[in-house]
Amino acid sequence: MQQQNSNLKVVFTLNEAGSSWKGAIGVINAEMVKREIPEYKETIFYTCGPPAMVDVMEKLVESLACPRPN
Repeated sequence: MQQQNSNLKVVFTLNEAGSSWKGAIGVINAEMVKREIPEYKETIFYTCGPPAMVDVMEKLVESLACPRPN
């Protein structure tokens, strides 16, 4: 999807990873968002996953002072 849409950025991250993993490692947090998406305040975030993860991501995006879509 990212290759078909230049406005989409996908960042894969694993909580735990083997030595061959080259992507991000750890729980998604504010520092990771700021590092991976420097323009995060102008970004629309879509989250999918277990309900607990979606709740945590909603709070994280709010803590970053990102505008809510109308």
